Amino acid sequence: MRALKACHDLQVQAFNHRQFSFLGSIEEAMAEAAELTEDRREGLRAKLDAAQEPDEQAVSVAQEAVAAAAGLEPAVVAAVVRQFRLDIDDWTPLQAVREFTSGNNPLRTNPLLVTDSGRLMLVHDALTLDAVRENLEQVLKATPGWEQYQAHRGKVLERRISENLARVIPDAESWEGFEYFVPANADEAAGVPSGYSKLVEGDLLVVKDDVALIVEAKAVALASKARAGSRGRLQSDLTRIITSAAAQARRLKSILERDGGFRTRGNDWVALPDVREIHTVAVSLDDLTGVATTSQELVDAGLLESVDVPWTVSLHDLQLICDLVDLPSEFLLYLRRRRDPETTAYYAAPDELDLFLYFLDTGLYVEPDPRLVRKDLPYVKVRATDVKRRQRQRWRYLTSRTDALDAWYYGELAGRSDVPKPTMSKAAMSGFIQKLEDAGAKAWLSIGATLLSASGDVQEELVRAAEKLLATPDPTGRGRSMTTAIGSTKQDAWVLVWVGRPARQDPEMFAGRLGEYLRAKKYQLQIDRGCIFVFDESTKELVDVIYDGRAYAADTEMDALIAESGLFDPAQSPRRLPRSLR
Repeated sequence: MRALKACHDLQVQAFNHRQFSFLGSIEEAMAEAAELTEDRREGLRAKLDAAQEPDEQAVSVAQEAVAAAAGLEPAVVAAVVRQFRLDIDDWTPLQAVREFTSGNNPLRTNPLLVTDSGRLMLVHDALTLDAVRENLEQVLKATPGWEQYQAHRGKVLERRISENLARVIPDAESWEGFEYFVPANADEAAGVPSGYSKLVEGDLLVVKDDVALIVEAKAVALASKARAGSRGRLQSDLTRIITSAAAQARRLKSILERDGGFRTRGNDWVALPDVREIHTVAVSLDDLTGVATTSQELVDAGLLESVDVPWTVSLHDLQLICDLVDLPSEFLLYLRRRRDPETTAYYAAPDELDLFLYFLDTGLYVEPDPRLVRKDLPYVKVRATDVKRRQRQRWRYLTSRTDALDAWYYGELAGRSDVPKPTMSKAAMSGFIQKLEDAGAKAWLSIGATLLSASGDVQEELVRAAEKLLATPDPTGRGRSMTTAIGSTKQDAWVLVWVGRPARQDPEMFAGRLGEYLRAKKYQLQIDRGCIFVFDESTKELVDVIYDGRAYAADTEMDALIAESGLFDPAQSPRRLPRSLR
């Protein structure tokens, strides 16, 4: 790396010298334009030619100069040159064109040009890191150290994933590199977890209250032929990376959904009955630009199943996304939106970061099919305008959106604090969400993501409504409340309630009554999750968050209770399709 970087730096210095020399001469000539001689004109033309069409000596660097600049022995530089020099002397020009256009780019691993006189030119420093890795990996594959290197790649990947997720989901429970039991056959699958006999491995499980992330780490390196576009080898490598990770993650997800936990190798039972939301993630060490963002195409190609499509992302993109996240709930909302099967059907982008930056800016929202919403949430009424909004939505290709990210990132590297970081727009509830996290409220992560899922206008309406609720307390001292349902599927639907607690009310008894109300309202709407935000009417401060994640199940006693309770019947409401997820 030192030798290749020194070569690049010397080339840049020489380039800058040529340009500044030419520009300086132009300024001098303009100052003496009235007395410009023909010899002077010829001198300027020579400098222009040197700047625009430099010769070998100008664009290349002597190996001795590289050794001196890098502080390396000449023999070391010579060894680097032998390893990374481009060697296509036996190619005809036509063959070179055909090889390059068919995907075989020899500069990918050998970006160093060597002239007949032994001088060097690095084609572009952006090729250096990947060239060093892939070039040396090709050497390692023929040695006994390859397996050790592969194991090390896997450990580094798993550690980095864990470290980054800990930043965006703080204080979560996690299991790393764990083994657990699954059914070995249909008979075991029909039985109880204690009877499972097949031992399998999971890379990482992160659980925060009612949310679980199942992460599979894939350090498999793409083969040279796959990088060059060989269809068969690319499909084989993507199967090992993406298909395998998806299947392994889906296996644990089905266990958690069916059994509410898992049995470890040591026969310990890990109980996770409160988990209501499970996301599968496949993280690769290799950059999968142009592949990871095309989930629908991967489904069409048979590499992924159409259900439970994992978020496939490279370690590099995961790290940058974690750097950009301000609230953990932003990360969870992105997972929800990104894993929506319709997202990649309506949005295409060359890079994962383009999708994430579009999410920060506009939400990465897909207008739901109102008929499917009605099927999942019977209380929602379908209107013609809802159908039209769905029909108006069109496929969109997202061009590069990373200019602001690049500026911020390079500013960070330079120690500058005046370059703004890309942040989520239209997030009026962010301050309230931060209060939920600071208070350690039960399920603050998923509650926050649900509040952020509301459109900017709806978030502002909720803030104003809550303020009005507290500003005009009930004169009878009963406490005022506001209830809303949010979501477009049974999975993401919530009942949210804002309540002002009068000073004379006993906090414990008041909370008990609210808990019963929330349970009844969730049951009435057939929604699994809900919460109540309790504010003190006198201080206007949030004093309690009541969460209920009990899954809906038909119950005759609850039916009778709802009938007698006098709860407002949503079937009588003119309520249209909720736009809260916009």
